[in-house]
Amino acid sequence: LIKKLKSEGKTICLSTHNLKDVEQICTHFTIFKEGENSVETSMEEQLKSSNKWLISVSDTDLAKSKIERNKLFKVIKMFNQSILIESESANTVNELNQILSGIEIYKINKESNLIEYFKND
Repeated sequence: LIKKLKSEGKTICLSTHNLKDVEQICTHFTIFKEGENSVETSMEEQLKSSNKWLISVSDTDLAKSKIERNKLFKVIKMFNQSILIESESANTVNELNQILSGIEIYKINKESNLIEYFKND
């Protein structure tokens, strides 16, 4: 229902601790600490500032070893056929495509760093 209302251009105020809901539904978010508004920003701005990327590939072990050889990337976590990385590159997608040459890439997706807003506040 919330996604339907959003697609109709309705403004929705949602109070939640579920960050996945915020990432999937919200265009803007605010964080309250002890009843005071401490952080307010858009999901767009938050994604622009994020340096986390999720890569889905056919061979995670080979991809991980190739990624770890490049000083611009740090592997954070591996699960299923995905690798979560931090990137210091200004051209992440193109560099990953080059580094992972020969490995089937299913998806490269910029990830939210929404949890950092809560850790730092």
